This record gives sequence, C-alpha cells and structure tokens, in this order.
Amino acid sequence: MRDPSLKLVVAWSDSRNLCSIVRDALSEVAPGAEMLPLGDDATVVHTSEPASAIRDRLRERLAEDDHVFVVEFETWSGQGPGLDARWLLARGH
Repeated sequence: MRDPSLKLVVAWSDSRNLCSIVRDALSEVAPGAEMLPLGDDATVVHTSEPASAIRDRLRERLAEDDHVFVVEFETWSGQGPGLDARWLLARGH
C-alpha cells in the first residue's frame, strides 16, 4: 500500500455546482478530516489513492461538460488567512 500524500482536486462546471458531488466522492477515499476545501472548485485531500483513481471516481459522477483535474505533489507553499497551514503541515511538509 502506498503512503498517503496530498492531492489537489479541481473540479468545475459551467452549468452546475460540483461541491457536494466532489465531497461525496472524496469521502469514499478519505475521511472528512483528511480533506481541505479551497474555495468552490478545489479541494486538497490526504490519501494513498493515486491521482488517476481519484479522477476516475469523479469521472463516474460528472457530466460530459464538467471538468476535473487531479495532481499529486510533494512540495507546496501557501500564504493567506484562508489557508489552513496547520492542517497542511500535519500531512507532509
């Protein structure tokens, strides 16, 4: 089994809000405490699930004109009061 790492999931649609769809799909691979929403379109998730599996899980729930982008990363940097640095630091770097 892979060690958990941070993945950034960005999902958007021109015709509907995807927040609950993304949250529900991600809750199947990580508990809520391992997800950090970043606005309406982006979520950081700490999971051992590979980026391609997360993409596929979301793809099953999205319409043809919806979009999803998933990236796994090892380094990050952030700034601002809306970013929970304590949460991020507890999960990696």
